[in-house]
Amino acid sequence: MRRIDLILVTYALSQELLELFTAADAPNVFWRVFTHSAHEDVLMAVRAIEARAKLRMCVYDYQTNRGLARSWNDGIYYAYMTGADLAVLINDDMLPGREDVQRVARAAMLYPHVGIVKCMGFDERSQTRTSMEFGLTGITRAGWEQVGAFDEMIWPIYWEDIDWERRRKLLGVEEYMVVDTHARHAGSKTAIVTPNGVAQAQVHYDVNARYYRDKWGGTHLEGERFTHPFNNPALGCYISPARRHNPYPSEARKP
Repeated sequence: MRRIDLILVTYALSQELLELFTAADAPNVFWRVFTHSAHEDVLMAVRAIEARAKLRMCVYDYQTNRGLARSWNDGIYYAYMTGADLAVLINDDMLPGREDVQRVARAAMLYPHVGIVKCMGFDERSQTRTSMEFGLTGITRAGWEQVGAFDEMIWPIYWEDIDWERRRKLLGVEEYMVVDTHARHAGSKTAIVTPNGVAQAQVHYDVNARYYRDKWGGTHLEGERFTHPFNNPALGCYISPARRHNPYPSEARKP
């Protein structure tokens, strides 16, 4: 049985964590849970699912927002360092359908050359059936080895996924879409339920959009002009996991 490491970052949702765990858990699933807040109800939910998972869970109990890219990177790094067959990113506001995680994993095993396996589902904000993008996503070993880590200069959230996709496409690494999945994504629910969360999320979005423009000469909507980060031919699109915490020393910015 193939081992799937599910990488989950928690913020302000508690009941949703319990429902997510029930929907996604299986004997071949190992959970890597990163706590990004100290909300007591969330920590209680994490302890509850840890008790149910028993030895199939590792909790990285930071209780502070260390940046989504950093926890995603650490989760994928630990997954493949300890023998996982697939690392899967899953949002705390995602409710996977029955067998969705296993379908993503089966696709990754069938197509080991692809760098990322995405799946279809229902987006509750737009009320459309669409790709779940990085809400429920397999980052394959090929993707980790060829595209590498997420850019941790993008902090604390937003645009790290778009940047990884930009680099993947420039490197010519393929993706695969699983269509027979039925996940439901609430869409930025943490920002909605957190006081002043939407306004703060917009600030982070705008700051990281400026960084992305500096890095690529435009956004994906405007059209990126650069094929190398910061238009510097000395910088490649691959971010080595070994230097994931400081990928561009000469272009560093304070988050």
